[in-house]
Amino acid sequence: MRPLKLLFGVHNHQPLGNFLDVFERAYQRAYRPFVEIVHEYPEFSVTYHFSGPLLEFLSEHHPEFLSLIREQVERGQAEVVISGYAEPVLAALPREDRLLQLQKAQALHQHWLGVPAQGLWLTERVFEAEILPELVSAGIRYFVVDDAHFLQVGIPKHKLHGYWHHPIEAQSLAVFPIDQTLRYLIPFRPLNDLFAYLDQIRDLGGRAAIVFDDGEKFGLWPKTYTWVYQKQWLRRFIERVLETDWLQPMTFGAYLDTHPAEGTVYLPSASYFEMNEWALPAEAARRFVQVVQTLEQHSDWPTIQPFLRGGIWKNFLVKYPESARMFGRMLWTRNWIRETHPEPGSHPPQWTDDPAMAHVLRAQCNDAYWHGVFGGIYLPHLRHAIYRELIEATESHWKRLAQRGIGTESWEQVLDLDRDGSREYLWKGPHWSVMADERGGVIEELSWWPARYNFQNTLARHREHYHDLWLHAEPALPSEEPVHGVASIHEVQKHIPKKARRELYFDKAPRVSFVDHLLPKGVSLKQLHRGNLPDWVPLAQQRYAVDLAGLSITFSIDAEIRGARFRIEKTYEVRSSTEFRTLYQLQGTLPRAAYFAVEINWIFPSATSGWIQAGSSRIPFHRRAILKDLSELVFYDASGLGWTLSFEHADRVILFPFYTVSQSEKGVDLIYQGHALFLMFLPQEGEWTREVRLQIQPKEDNQHAGITL
Repeated sequence: MRPLKLLFGVHNHQPLGNFLDVFERAYQRAYRPFVEIVHEYPEFSVTYHFSGPLLEFLSEHHPEFLSLIREQVERGQAEVVISGYAEPVLAALPREDRLLQLQKAQALHQHWLGVPAQGLWLTERVFEAEILPELVSAGIRYFVVDDAHFLQVGIPKHKLHGYWHHPIEAQSLAVFPIDQTLRYLIPFRPLNDLFAYLDQIRDLGGRAAIVFDDGEKFGLWPKTYTWVYQKQWLRRFIERVLETDWLQPMTFGAYLDTHPAEGTVYLPSASYFEMNEWALPAEAARRFVQVVQTLEQHSDWPTIQPFLRGGIWKNFLVKYPESARMFGRMLWTRNWIRETHPEPGSHPPQWTDDPAMAHVLRAQCNDAYWHGVFGGIYLPHLRHAIYRELIEATESHWKRLAQRGIGTESWEQVLDLDRDGSREYLWKGPHWSVMADERGGVIEELSWWPARYNFQNTLARHREHYHDLWLHAEPALPSEEPVHGVASIHEVQKHIPKKARRELYFDKAPRVSFVDHLLPKGVSLKQLHRGNLPDWVPLAQQRYAVDLAGLSITFSIDAEIRGARFRIEKTYEVRSSTEFRTLYQLQGTLPRAAYFAVEINWIFPSATSGWIQAGSSRIPFHRRAILKDLSELVFYDASGLGWTLSFEHADRVILFPFYTVSQSEKGVDLIYQGHALFLMFLPQEGEWTREVRLQIQPKEDNQHAGITL
């Protein structure tokens, strides 16, 4: 019987914007010990992938580590594959950007590791056939996806132990199917279980056992450091592989050069099975899980599963309006840069070297746009990192245009940026980027360039399908680690702690600013905090008329309720490098039993580490409050960045922080997503105005500054 080749790959990635100490902990607990142990066994072959953000961290903080990888490559023990430079989902990008991402990744790997890559790690294994021409153009010979992609087109699992040809025009690319069973065995189960399965593959006549999975499983995931290194799972695994005469480790590239293909395949648009669940809307995902749990009890489940499909990755841009807004802002920025540069008649620039486009490419990092078992879009620092890159790209290109005399302060229509059916309007330069939407006339972005910070980068409290599963699950008794290895993050039981359960509420709309409401006088803080807005007229869903007038923009709407007719006009204006003003004008008669309320949502850099000065009262950020007879609030953030919010006399002010409850690899996360403020005005007869003025306090002027932003 012929020997079985072991194709063993590890994908190492930390997202753009992750905390430096997280990068360092991942390096110390996963990447470094893994590579050092592998280095002791030159006959054990491995294929590595390091994402662009991680590779840049390693080159700056641990260049000796990259020298170790390079030595393994030079002695033929290892090869390195690429993904897009910033670890984007390639299928979601314009064609030109896919190629730019691949070219920049190739250049980075060539510089630090000495060789160009011939293989591709496909981010989140999100495959669509339209990406193939860019792979060919970037010099890619093969890529890896999950075996689920093959099973969906009817290829049985026992034939997925080698690579296949995927045609692309007059040529083809090799595609390797990752064995899901191996993904779940390595490194979580004892070696006897793993080698019994490898023996099964050999008995079925398979040429290769193929696994390519997250490097963080080897030390960073809960309890894996003890299992993999202190209990020596990895060392014992390598030694047993080398002692097994029928098992031969090999890199993917070496296998491609020495073995024939299993056949030809046309893959569908797909990702791994878990992604199909996560990408669905909450209610659909809940039903999907119920169907899976029912069918798993069926003896034919392995033959049924391949034909059970869920959503695709792009559904996240619908599931989360904040993701759609962020992704649309990225696409608008890259289009604006391309359309206004270079000067007419000059040669097209090398976009990989263009400073503004470099920031856009970094803003294409996938993690902040979606959510599965990891925090993703729920982590504010990841979203902030995307906006930081977009602000820097906008500022860089605006200054370049200003030098040519065409970078002017202005509002402009940018069409339907987030693809929700309504148009957006953008103010840019030289200190602000402000995005307003004709639906509700609301503010969706409020970015202040000096701090590289978007105060409007809030996240609504979304209902997730696992919330219902948690709420109705029986409490689990504490148990010891199973004797058959260590639990993976997919197996850890998750239940909502009491503190998180108290914050488990859901919003009906995104948490944007200058949202208009007509609320009954009896509305309570509890109702607003729980998202139960008894709004008499859902103005936020109405399309406002728009009037662009010089340096200001006005949104207006005529409405009627209970026989009373009224008109709302609100004008936005950037007044200075630190001041943003909103002027409200109301005409007509409002019901006397109602408040006219203005909702403002924002997020500060240091979460709840700060306080609000309301007259003589100081309110910690983590507190809720009802205030009366105020015209000014001063917000002090521990980062050193603050606000002064001035407004004409409000009869009532309600404010509170809001949190999301989401799953993560560690269990359940309670995460601050912003503050909500309701300015409540009693209606008056005839025409009346109210002004709301926001004054930024730069950290150098903030006497209460703590840490540096």
